[in-house]
Amino acid sequence: MNEQGTELAKSIAVLNQLEVYPIITHGGRPQIDSLMQERGVTIKRIGDQRVTDELALKCVVEALSTVNINLVHNINCYGGNAISLADHEIIYVTQLKPELGFVGEPKGVNQNPLIHLLKIGYSPVLWCIGYDSNHQAYNVNGDRVATAVIRYIGAQKLISVTGTGGVFDGSGTLKSAIKYSEIGALIETGTVSGGMAEKINQARLLFEDKSLALPRNFKVQIIGPNQLLQELFTDKGAGTEIIRS
Repeated sequence: MNEQGTELAKSIAVLNQLEVYPIITHGGRPQIDSLMQERGVTIKRIGDQRVTDELALKCVVEALSTVNINLVHNINCYGGNAISLADHEIIYVTQLKPELGFVGEPKGVNQNPLIHLLKIGYSPVLWCIGYDSNHQAYNVNGDRVATAVIRYIGAQKLISVTGTGGVFDGSGTLKSAIKYSEIGALIETGTVSGGMAEKINQARLLFEDKSLALPRNFKVQIIGPNQLLQELFTDKGAGTEIIRS
């Protein structure tokens, strides 16, 4: 785990010690790419989605399992209470597009293991693997896993951790806040692209979904790995907030 990952694990451990138990979801794009290259498996994407055939899926599962184990280990080494749910079928999916192979779109969440761990004082740690009705594993975008948890379980806040620490405008200046109504234009103009575009678009979809009873104070924040405690415990906060108005 790199220095940024270590700082994040320390911060989560502090929250656990304060009896705050966030649900943690993670991806592992760099680790998956590295393992696929090591195994000689071709990396192919359509847009920003990884084409996932059987060989690629094996690499995805192996790489994410390692990330998950290491993250849980590090949180607990720093005094936290984290438990992996990689051995549970938590995210229910259907195939996103046939041309993407084993890539899933979340359609439901198995709430019981998550709620149980929260009640007894543990942070559940989820990887971005989902399962269909036949128990077939699928690769799922990490941001879609996070918003699925919001949709089907609920939360007061969605904090998305990324290496950039927030959303930047065309001149390279960090935006402390953006309105969700601005997100479409930011993506269409190319001001925000790639993984960050997916993050903010998922937030937009949450706010636009009138069937969701989001809390009035529900908040989406995009921060860097070393900014979690600053965001939660200071008035200034950190990163970029996506606001409703």
